[in-house]
Amino acid sequence: MLITNKSKSFVFTFIAIIIACLFLLAYTPDNLSIVLVRNWYLDIFCLLVSSICMLRLNAKGKCDLLSAPFFVGAVYIIMFFITPLYDIYIGETTIFEAKDIFDYGIEGSIVALISFVCFCFIFDSRYKASQYRPTYSTLTEHARKKVESIVLTFWVVEFAVGMVCVIVTQGFSISYILTFGLVGDADFYETSNSLLGFIAQFTRGVVPLSIMLFAISKRKALVYTILLLTAMFEVINGFRYMIVIMVCGFFYFHYISQNKKVSPAKLLTLVLGLCFIVGIVGYSRNSVRTGAGFDSAGFGVDSIIDALLGNFRIYKSYYAVIKAVPSMTPYLYFDQMLFYTLIMAIPRMLWPGKPVNPGTAAQYYGMGQSALDSGYAYPNLGEYYYSFGFIGCVFFMGWFAWWLAKMTTRYRNNAHNIIEVVWFCITVPLTLQLLIRGYTPSNFYLIIALFFPCWYINRYISKLKKPYIQ
Repeated sequence: MLITNKSKSFVFTFIAIIIACLFLLAYTPDNLSIVLVRNWYLDIFCLLVSSICMLRLNAKGKCDLLSAPFFVGAVYIIMFFITPLYDIYIGETTIFEAKDIFDYGIEGSIVALISFVCFCFIFDSRYKASQYRPTYSTLTEHARKKVESIVLTFWVVEFAVGMVCVIVTQGFSISYILTFGLVGDADFYETSNSLLGFIAQFTRGVVPLSIMLFAISKRKALVYTILLLTAMFEVINGFRYMIVIMVCGFFYFHYISQNKKVSPAKLLTLVLGLCFIVGIVGYSRNSVRTGAGFDSAGFGVDSIIDALLGNFRIYKSYYAVIKAVPSMTPYLYFDQMLFYTLIMAIPRMLWPGKPVNPGTAAQYYGMGQSALDSGYAYPNLGEYYYSFGFIGCVFFMGWFAWWLAKMTTRYRNNAHNIIEVVWFCITVPLTLQLLIRGYTPSNFYLIIALFFPCWYINRYISKLKKPYIQ
């Protein structure tokens, strides 16, 4: 029987996972409390089972290095299973005023594991694997020029609106914004305006629009100028997740549009590069946002680690939700995920009595007043649990898998369309934000902001007569 390279890779990965888990078992830290020991063993078990679920999808041709379930699985496993192990090892087991957070880690890990198994099962059942690697068709010159003109117009409008919002709400000059805060005036002030904030949310579309221009435009000087301006705009805003979406979007597009497979080494290079970018933006964003300019003094490896762990340690607020709900504060049900999503778009100037976000009591009861004052968020499982408990986590992770299976199938069936390729390349890294920030009202409008340009341009192309070269 012939053993293929794929089979060898599968066996090697499986053995590596087993060895890693045995290593963790053998080097259980000394002097741990009974609670932490139980958390340690359970998280190792969860790491093993969740990794096996990923390998099973891979063996069935549904989870390669550029797939949505691989991206989701990597972020999910790191956040809910690997980071808790690391924190137990170094003794970082508290958060704000909460000293007992790992008392709820057992339930948290079990719920997270079952939810992830459900995610893998639903994706497996809803997505049909294909060995065919699609390629996109080339637009005719007439269609390409029309599409380029519309995409460029969209980008200019969104970029201009975004600049106005930043200038009005934070007092930055244009030169300050366009030089990453290195030069220019920054008479810092921060104006709280829900209407401007809501409008600014829709300027996130500059990222997919910049990738579209990169894909279809032949004017390279214009394209690279737009890419630089887009990067400057996102850095000055300090939204690290948008930088991740942009960098990963271009990385995915490079390989998918050329029908290439990515090697683990190149993927590791991307991850390390993102770690550096996210680290330095996270390190300096407070100084940039407060008008002091870009400052990298003191930046080092520890800064990168702190920036990354700051996102993945959000599992602790998920534990805090389990601690507080429903014993200290009731389930939200649809109050946040549905009703507040609907009313979030209404400015307070039109509705002075507009309710505040209902999903903050769990932070207060679970972690204390400091967590509430800092606006500390919880991950997607935190919101699902806060809304419907264990059932909510399983159901919404299954729904998440169903949505990603549909988006992947849509891309596979329409990969001749370059806009569909861009759409998919944006969807995969977007899942990072959907996982680490469990706040549906904001995430819902973020999805609209990123997807609307793709939907509109795609619809426009479909109405053109013979837009593709035959």
